[in-house]
Amino acid sequence: MKVAVICNSLLLRKSLEIFLRDRLSSQSGCDFVVSDRVLEIDKPVFLISRDKDTNLAKPFSKTRLVKALDEYYKSIGGIIEEEKVVFVEQPESAVVNDDEMEQKIRKLTDDFVSGLMQVFREYR
Repeated sequence: MKVAVICNSLLLRKSLEIFLRDRLSSQSGCDFVVSDRVLEIDKPVFLISRDKDTNLAKPFSKTRLVKALDEYYKSIGGIIEEEKVVFVEQPESAVVNDDEMEQKIRKLTDDFVSGLMQVFREYR
């Protein structure tokens, strides 16, 4: 599976490039594009956002990202070679910790955005 990353968010783009470095490709040579916005292109688009109609909701872990990408790839007709796909079963406590971590990250980012908006309002 080869993916291209097209994101408005620099942080998301860099994170995806790090997480997916072995799967990165140009837009013309990819199987699909990973983006944080709807794109009008000739390739399928895997959408990451906080919206309901999305392939993966933010925030997410690398494990969730890879699993969601593999499922999406299969859904668009891609074939994943089984020996290359390795999912390590996580104990239940790890899943709970992932959820807790995501909640903490979501709160931090929401607080950060709120703080930024307050500063912008002060200087209008």
